[in-house]
Amino acid sequence: MQSNFPANAWVVLAGDFNTDSRTESAMTTFDSFLSDNPVPADNNGNSDTSEHRNNPHDYVLPSFSFTNAETASVFPSHSFPNGLVFDSRFTPFD
Repeated sequence: MQSNFPANAWVVLAGDFNTDSRTESAMTTFDSFLSDNPVPADNNGNSDTSEHRNNPHDYVLPSFSFTNAETASVFPSHSFPNGLVFDSRFTPFD
């Protein structure tokens, strides 16, 4: 990726990476050119996105040049300063 985009390009890599932890080798490789911070969480503070909410399978990783455009997810009854983990099968504020 780094060789195909200018250093200041806005790049986002997102999807289901099926990782068991944020420290797996693929994730630490991305750390050199994509940001995993801040880590979004649900209203209970859980950042895991697997079906049983015990693994961080899903990611949205922006390039460092894009991170200054990040903003909180704000709703009438809740605010998520680091972004929101949302499972569309359930209401996020249960």
